[in-house]
Amino acid sequence: MAVGDYSTDFHNVPGVRLGAVPCGIKGIDQLDLVLFEFVPGSVTAGIFTQSHFAAAPVLVG
Repeated sequence: MAVGDYSTDFHNVPGVRLGAVPCGIKGIDQLDLVLFEFVPGSVTAGIFTQSHFAAAPVLVG
């Protein structure tokens, strides 16, 4: 899949809600911020890739 391509074939996952909004990071009207909400007791994992933009890390505490 080329950079910028994405699938629009999404499926609901029980216990997970998410939303995305444009906040001006990538440009006007581009969804560039996402928020995930998981039900209590959820177990998650993530894969993080290196960005083309150097920035400070996000700290969750």
